[in-house]
Amino acid sequence: MFVGQYSHSVDTKGRLAIPAKFRGELKKAVVTKGLDNCLFLYPKKEWDKLAEQTKIWKLNDYINTIGKEAGFSKMNPYFLRHTFGVMHYNAYNDILKTRDKMGQLNVSATEVYAVSDDVWKDKSRELLEVGL
Repeated sequence: MFVGQYSHSVDTKGRLAIPAKFRGELKKAVVTKGLDNCLFLYPKKEWDKLAEQTKIWKLNDYINTIGKEAGFSKMNPYFLRHTFGVMHYNAYNDILKTRDKMGQLNVSATEVYAVSDDVWKDKSRELLEVGL
């Protein structure tokens, strides 16, 4: 919809004229400073999508930074979710409780977390009780 480059000037009062064909779409819009000091104009719905994606990127970067500090080469939300699922199953040895805690509908999707041994069962229970 808004692809391309449009050159416009600002009037003496600092106002920018919006082309008539864009005004209907831009009743709710966000203007922000973009690359090369250009103004970027986004319809509000598109801006909200971009802002949400940016939050996800920042969260992923934050999780990865913490993981590196803890000695992991790469960490992401999937890694954390999988680790929690394994720890929960190891701690309680109940596939249905783990399924419910993970918010899954099907037990077969939860079975991937059922890789336990006695050493990790005790350690997982300890860590979950402490609130890791």
